[in-house]
Amino acid sequence: MLLNCVAFAAQVLQYHVGLACLAAAAFALVLRRWRLLALALLVALPVTVPEWWSYRQKNPPPLAGQTLRIASMNIYVLNNSPHYILPQLEAFDADIILFQEWHTWHDRFILPELAAEYPYQVRFAHVNTMGMAIFSRRPFLESTPDGVDVRLGDEGLRLQRVVIDFEGHPLAIYNLHMASPGRPGALLWGQRQTAQLLAHLDAEPLPFVVAGDLNATPHTANLAAMRDAGLSEAHDLAGR
Repeated sequence: MLLNCVAFAAQVLQYHVGLACLAAAAFALVLRRWRLLALALLVALPVTVPEWWSYRQKNPPPLAGQTLRIASMNIYVLNNSPHYILPQLEAFDADIILFQEWHTWHDRFILPELAAEYPYQVRFAHVNTMGMAIFSRRPFLESTPDGVDVRLGDEGLRLQRVVIDFEGHPLAIYNLHMASPGRPGALLWGQRQTAQLLAHLDAEPLPFVVAGDLNATPHTANLAAMRDAGLSEAHDLAGR
């Protein structure tokens, strides 16, 4: 467990370590400590330059046929500022919005503002971080039960699943909230949830989109396992 936690922290914080090494390189340059400068740059550049490169504006080829715009947002359980939330949601102009940490407060004050534009919904409102919701402009062919805290298997992965018609074919969309790695046990829990999710997706009969709060960065073994399973990251393909 200790080695696992150290590895996870190193994966998550490698960019931050790179920034610290860049600061050390700047001091080394001022002090004319050339060996320290070379060592600091040797560590910093391989982990910072790829991150900066990922922020470039991507120009994917235009899509043929219909498009489907999906937005995912951890709305934050204590977020009670509709004057901030609603303009952002309007700017997304998404066909489907996935929420994590959907609070009973959001059910009272955000839901009425979205109901007309997004008439198809699966919601589980809660007073802590357990809540989730899916809002859609497209009707559901099937969905997990409304108002229910759905968990996957022994590891209790919170999820919602809906199926819509897309270009004449059913498409499954998953809304996920993985365990937060705030302590060693929860870190391992999130990794086990990832393994169970991938086993579940391997048996999914439909094309699918997975989104949500995965509580892991692209550098972690969690997301590496998803890529190894054949999932592609929309942000890498087209995001900024």
